[in-house]
Amino acid sequence: MNKKPKFLKNSTSSLSLIEDDRPAVVGLIQQMSPELISSDPKYIPDASPGMLFNNLTRDVFKEIEVLVVGSKTTWVEWIPRERGGGFVASYPTAKEAQMGADPTNDLQKGVDFFCLTPEGTKVVVPFYKSKLKTASRWSSLILREGDTHAAFWKIGSVTEKSQKGSYFNYKVDFSRWVDEESYNNATALAEASANALLEERTDI
Repeated sequence: MNKKPKFLKNSTSSLSLIEDDRPAVVGLIQQMSPELISSDPKYIPDASPGMLFNNLTRDVFKEIEVLVVGSKTTWVEWIPRERGGGFVASYPTAKEAQMGADPTNDLQKGVDFFCLTPEGTKVVVPFYKSKLKTASRWSSLILREGDTHAAFWKIGSVTEKSQKGSYFNYKVDFSRWVDEESYNNATALAEASANALLEERTDI
């Protein structure tokens, strides 16, 4: 890890709650993902297991570099694996999930990391089920630096095993310290989201 830039030495920011329009999601392609099935509407010709993809542009890549803006807990609705599996919807609260989800589907608590790419594009990296372990590790690494926006992180994939077989999980590593312009952009976005949240929750 190279030397931390001078403008970061006295900076602090927590891994804050983010309320924002949901931008593109960075997904992870598994062996049975619809992105690999040629007859499926979600099919991506250049996709292969273990690759990441942008759910809006349908671009695929082996890794992506991101700067964390903040995170929030979500509740995700899934079709059970025995019925084909697949993402259905995400909900901001457990109550909304219970009210909105199909009772025959599964509900899983997850964590969304809201990020910026080096180009300034907003993306979400979702962690749920077996990926929550990686989310916890990433949070610890971020908080160890004392500032959420201090670094860019490289996200790729790694093969892991469970009782049901092998699968791909996100792999997160430190990439580089942030530049001042990107740091200011992330800080401004986090502050704007926090202010909007406080205005909405007037009952606090």
